[in-house]
Amino acid sequence: MNTTMQTLLKKGNALRHKVQLSRIFIYVFLIIMSYMFLYPFLYMIVTSIKSQADLFDVSINWIPSGAEWQNWRAAFVNLDFSAHIWNSLLIVSVCTLGHILSCAFIAYGFARYQFPLKGLWFVLVVLTIIIPSQVIILPLYLTYTDMGWLNTYLPLMVPCFFGFGLRGGIMIFLFRQFFIGLPRDLENAAKIDGCSFMGAYFRIAFPTARSSILVCFVLSVVWHWNDYYEPVIYLGKSSQWPLPAMLPTIYEKYLAASAELTTNADSIITRGVLMAAALLVIAVMLLMYCVVQRQFIQGLEHSGLSAE
Repeated sequence: MNTTMQTLLKKGNALRHKVQLSRIFIYVFLIIMSYMFLYPFLYMIVTSIKSQADLFDVSINWIPSGAEWQNWRAAFVNLDFSAHIWNSLLIVSVCTLGHILSCAFIAYGFARYQFPLKGLWFVLVVLTIIIPSQVIILPLYLTYTDMGWLNTYLPLMVPCFFGFGLRGGIMIFLFRQFFIGLPRDLENAAKIDGCSFMGAYFRIAFPTARSSILVCFVLSVVWHWNDYYEPVIYLGKSSQWPLPAMLPTIYEKYLAASAELTTNADSIITRGVLMAAALLVIAVMLLMYCVVQRQFIQGLEHSGLSAE
């Protein structure tokens, strides 16, 4: 009996040691991976408060001699933050609304109805996901030129209300996967009660897709906020550009000012100013993600990413 107990205790201790070692390995792995992801942000934060002397001092790496908040003021001024952030908010809000409304409606048609060449049309929708916007920018530019849409926000906003726009195919795919997994009994019951196709969609199907709506909302906001390629192509005036499109202009000023000295403090562009400008651009996205993080993760679990 004692021998059996001792054997069980030894096996229990060995198993406990294995569990502890596995936990230590997992924690070390997670710390290393977290550092890899957090390193760019830590570098940006530290560099953004470095003075010009600290930037040229090779002995100062992570701990600056003092906080240089002038970098943030210079970044704010050179970004013209107060003006261009409204351009970004306008583009993001309208494009996101258009994407959610149009992509959900198109996806519902793919999920619920049969029509000629349905499979081919869906394949074409999926192909739009993998085709870079740079490949089709020339025909789009010529088309919008003929329509007189250049130097307006129409080339950015109107396609989103037709399921096209920036990565609209991904959102159609996500909504379609959700609607495929949605029981038809809910819509059939609504139709028995007298609901039309549009009534069943707007009263039953669309409100039920809250998880997919949230996922597509976050993805669309992030993609449109970070996009500066198409706005620069279609918008000839820099005053119309969204906030991220101003970052290359600041970098050009940094390259031009790297060999010169200026007495205007707001015109001094250092690496600290560049990092402060980048942080100002992504600050809105970080704030939004902190607010909707829990709902976004739950949305991913219940959206079309996990649907059959």
